Order: sequence, then structure tokens, then C-alpha cells
Amino acid sequence: MGLPGFLDISYSILQENTLSVRFGAATTFSFPVLMRRGEKLADGMFLFQSPQNPGGLGPRPFAWIMLDSADGEALLLADCRIHDFAPGLPHDEQVRMALPRPMAGKTYARSYQELYEAYEELRIFAFEPDPADWQREAMERYKGLFLKLAYVGHYPYYRALSPEFCDWLDLLAGEAAEPASQEPEAPAEPDPDIGALLEGIRGEVTELSRMLAAKAEDEQQRQALLDKMHAELTEYRNGLVDAITEAMERDIVKMIDDLGKSIDAYRSRPPTRDNYQRFFVMFEGVRTDLADLLYRQGVEPFRVEGNKVEILRQQILSTVPTQDPSLDKTVAQRVSQGWEKNGKVIRPERISVYVYSEEA
Repeated sequence: MGLPGFLDISYSILQENTLSVRFGAATTFSFPVLMRRGEKLADGMFLFQSPQNPGGLGPRPFAWIMLDSADGEALLLADCRIHDFAPGLPHDEQVRMALPRPMAGKTYARSYQELYEAYEELRIFAFEPDPADWQREAMERYKGLFLKLAYVGHYPYYRALSPEFCDWLDLLAGEAAEPASQEPEAPAEPDPDIGALLEGIRGEVTELSRMLAAKAEDEQQRQALLDKMHAELTEYRNGLVDAITEAMERDIVKMIDDLGKSIDAYRSRPPTRDNYQRFFVMFEGVRTDLADLLYRQGVEPFRVEGNKVEILRQQILSTVPTQDPSLDKTVAQRVSQGWEKNGKVIRPERISVYVYSEEA
């Protein structure tokens, strides 16, 4: 579709705070469902806290969000109580955070990615009233993945977000809100070699425990080494900063001493024109000394060439009206020069700018 994957959009919302909302570290989005907004489509999700004990009870959803399906822009973010979704939902403060069937971590991760890929495919023909065979296959693939991966306690909230989407897929029409019970398997016939098998397992477990203990010791040593390197780097960085600032501090102290001596010398002199000129020259020297001090630290003055305004390197302090349209948005006066260090602007050049007006 030429758009970022919906999974990437969801991650960016949480990790980059694109909604200007601070989410907790354990905040997770539900899987998306498609919603109609007039002639447009939107993606609806609710937010909940990742369970610390998967399979047990966890807090019910606490907010929900709607994104424009065309560009991923947020259309709505709202806090929600349970009854805000739809009438008739349970008002329990906790829901069952369990999958319909236990699943290995690698299998879950692979299925998780496949679900989002299937969802991107559904967006192409969402709410098609008479889907073709390949479209029905895509719908069944998404439905099967959803029923493997969605927490059963969240079923009512998915349906409340978009009943139309669930009806279109024939999804969550009668699924149970708890994991299906499984009949206990009949006990297997005893194995005559069970003793030898158990002994082998004990040996494997003992060896695995030894390997884990050795790995833990190596990890502790590695962490100690990293902590030591971090401390040494911090000490070196602080020492380097001190060396730079000390040189600047010595230059400033010398300037203060020299300026004090000059002021003391001129204080006893009569206020003649000649002494005024010499005093003026002395202050010009102070400005030069300050500019030299900054130059030794890599800070240099600059002026933007030409009369065209550069917003990134110039700051507009005031505007000057003009009846000449050719002068519109050009530099009228340069108030003070800018300063930069290693190409980065520390303070932009300050200017006033012409603004065209027929009544100027």
C-alpha cells in the first residue's frame, strides 16, 4: 500500500510519544480492528497493561485510540471506563489474560507478525459485501490468527470497538470468554525403561544447572567490567571538561585584572576629550579580547551573506514597512552578528526585516 506497516505505526506511537502523552513502560496496544468513519476507514485499538503473570488476571483496558487508515494520524485518544465501550459489557476491574491455548514463545512471535501482515491485506478490501475466494482465504487466515493470539478476556472489548468488523469476519460471535477446557489425557502405559530415562534426565538437568551457573558467573564478571569502564569514561570526560573550562576561566580572570587596573588608572585622570578617546579604545580592546577568548574555544562570529532572510541562522527582532514590493521579506537592518561553533549556531544573527504594505 506504500504506507508504513501498521505494526511500525503502533510501535512509534508508544516509543516516540507522537501523541504527546506519556504512557507507562508496560502499556500495550490491542490488535487493531477496522472501523467506518463515513466514507473513510479508521483503525481502532484499546490500551492495556501487559500482564506480569500471563494466564492470570490483569487490569481491564484503560483507554482507546482511533487512527486514520490512510495516513496513520491519530483521530481520537480517550480514557475509558468499561461502560464507555458499549452497554452491556462487564464492569469487572480485572479480566482473564490468557490465550485460548498455550503457545511457545517463537511460535507466538511468528504468528504475531503474520497477524499484522494479514491485517494489512484486509485493509485493501475491508467490508467487501461479496468477497472473492482469495479474499475469503485472507479473512479466514486473519480470523484464525486472531483467535490464537488475542487474550480471551479482551473478546468483549474487540467486539465493542467494531461490531461491524467482527460481523463481517464472523469473528467473536460465540467464542467463550475463558480458555476452553481440555479433557485430561489417559495415563500412558508404564515404560519398562523409565528408570534409565529418568536417570538420563537427571544427568542432563545437572549438566544444564552447571552451565547456567557458569554463565551467570561470566555475566557478573562482564557487568563488573562494564561498570568499571563506565566509571573510568565518566572520570575522563569530567576531567576533559574541567581542562577546557579552566583555560577559559584563567583568561576571564586575567581580563578582569587588566580591566580593573585600567579603570583605576583612568579614575584619577581629568575627564578630557583625549582621556575619553583613550578610555573608548580600552573598551574596544575588551571586546576584542572577549572575541579572541571565544575564538580559542571554537566560537566565531558570522553574518549571513546577501539580503535574503535565513530563518535557521537569523532572528527577526522587528519589521520595517515598505511600499517597494521588491524589498518584501529582505533584511532591512543588521542589529547584531551571529555566533556559531563547529557549524552549529549558538546565537543567530539578529536583524529587522522589510514587510511590504501599500499603506507604508
